Amino acid sequence: MRSLFTNPSLYVLQTKLVSPNSQGNSRWTVVNPVASTLYGAIGKDEYPKLIKILRDASSAEGEALHDVEILTEKSLLLPEPNCSVTKKGSVFLDYYHSFVHGYVFHNYDSIERFEKDREQMNEYGKIARPPDVYTQRNAELKRLNLPLPQMHLCSIESEVQLLSNILSGTFLAVGEINGGDFGPWLRKANPSGGARHPIEALVIINGVENIPDGVYCFDPPNNQLVYKMASSDGSNHRRLSLVLTARVERPMWRYRESRSFRAIFLDAGHCIETLRQLSAAYGWSLMEGFIDQNVFNEFDLQDIPICGFSISRPVGRMASEATLQTTSDIVACEREDFSRSACYNTNPFLWCYFAEGKLVGVTSYPKCAKLILDESMFRVLNYAQVSRRGDRPSTPLELSLSQNVSINLVDELIQSGFLVNLENVRSLYSEAAHWISHGWYQNLLVYLEYKAEKINSESLIGENFFHESESVEPGPLWKALSTERKTTRIFSPTLIDPISAFGAVSSCLELLNDCDALEMFHLKRVNDDMFKVQRWSKKERCFINFKEIESALLENAVIGQKPVVQASDIYWFASSVEGLNSVGYVNALLRLGMLMQKVCISCARMKLGLFITPASNDLTAAKITELNSVSTLNYFAAVGRAVRK
Repeated sequence: MRSLFTNPSLYVLQTKLVSPNSQGNSRWTVVNPVASTLYGAIGKDEYPKLIKILRDASSAEGEALHDVEILTEKSLLLPEPNCSVTKKGSVFLDYYHSFVHGYVFHNYDSIERFEKDREQMNEYGKIARPPDVYTQRNAELKRLNLPLPQMHLCSIESEVQLLSNILSGTFLAVGEINGGDFGPWLRKANPSGGARHPIEALVIINGVENIPDGVYCFDPPNNQLVYKMASSDGSNHRRLSLVLTARVERPMWRYRESRSFRAIFLDAGHCIETLRQLSAAYGWSLMEGFIDQNVFNEFDLQDIPICGFSISRPVGRMASEATLQTTSDIVACEREDFSRSACYNTNPFLWCYFAEGKLVGVTSYPKCAKLILDESMFRVLNYAQVSRRGDRPSTPLELSLSQNVSINLVDELIQSGFLVNLENVRSLYSEAAHWISHGWYQNLLVYLEYKAEKINSESLIGENFFHESESVEPGPLWKALSTERKTTRIFSPTLIDPISAFGAVSSCLELLNDCDALEMFHLKRVNDDMFKVQRWSKKERCFINFKEIESALLENAVIGQKPVVQASDIYWFASSVEGLNSVGYVNALLRLGMLMQKVCISCARMKLGLFITPASNDLTAAKITELNSVSTLNYFAAVGRAVRK
């Protein structure tokens, strides 16, 4: 009998979290990310047979098995150990990225697809209305009125006026878009996928004139700082900092799939670049900074902190980068004294993978831990999942007796964070409820992993992204952001001249040359059927001819988005994410967002039409760029003369 081997891309999630409406007779779901398919592991009160087979077959020798044809047909078991499937590790990001790679986007240029989408939105609306376009802050909280924005000032001396200008300029709407039954949608200085605009700002104040120390939320429509909490800085050190957060319910209401989570970080990158350019225009610098752990702890999972920055007068050099804390360097948590009378349930953020004939459990929240799970441990975790009736006995002693395991084994699961006190579990479920119900549970696991690595670590976007190579006048900059920057959906057939086309991306070239992970391609429309492709050479500092492609191939690469194919020129940014951890992955997205906002501002200044999109057919895109589709993030900018309706 020939040995079979577990597909190394597989991982295991708790069914009620990843697929809450289809639990059936399985508490655990095996996910094949390459095929984006989920399989229930049948067996509620026992060690599921599917998980046992996959565990044993993950050894170097594989496992001799029979009557498993269905598992080989579904590629859960493979005939050879050295296959083309990339072997994963203990980082959930690797699995997530495989899951969203090759995601099949809908082509909304199709009338049929557009009408179906509207029907779907109507169904969503029957369950719950779209979230507010601005977060409604508690009216009883202490508020500080900022002065009116004065966007055309040549320079600003006051921190209070600076905050008013850069925060209003970035987060306050400059117009509205007709949203039909679910509008209005807002138009801001920064584009946002589906006009969701999830990014918000937190302001941290210490020793700043005219502003009491504390942590504040910025309320754009009222131009106010709303008190959130005390500042953790007990020193007299002056501090003026920003933390960008995301109100995740806005995009998740509209986009109920895992890949849309990445767009949040692209949006954040756009906001960072706007904040940076506005700050520089008024004589200040935006620099990378830390996010304090108390800031992370203060927010539930409705608002997620992403990155932090400090604001200061230029001093000639940027803040140095801090050493990143990785999951392998996590300091062990102090031993937890558990109550013999308290009830414990399985951590809702526990997930598992197969390796070397073992099942490995991982959790990043509320503490980080990795543990090889033997059958006794898994039986306890299986039994201790939250029941619908909530009547399953689950004190440490009851868990020990019901599963015939030692109390020390239960203790080990508690110490690892795999079993969590019932009251804490209820709190975790409450925080995660909207992620689960909107199909964003896997996105949540990615964020929790990012959070665990990011706490008290300095952002690693790169200090070169915060240099200002040329002076910017506030007036023209604000006019470009507030008036000229609009999404173009219909382009004139007229080609734009090479100098104007190149001007759209000239501000990005220094960053491209300095960042090994970034590539740029230029596609020039030759005629309706053909595009000439050039690739930016960092060595030659110019575009070099690469190939010619048919328009149909480009249209397939951008999933039929007509504005891209109709444009005069397309600039295509590609970032490698190979080998990155969660912080590096997010920073790659932030960089792409910052680069694209530079393009937005440049095109607005030149009054060129612009359509941008990160949505791509990964495999077709790779045929054009000849880059590894699995490890590449794409972002497209279509440039031309706009036809305004």
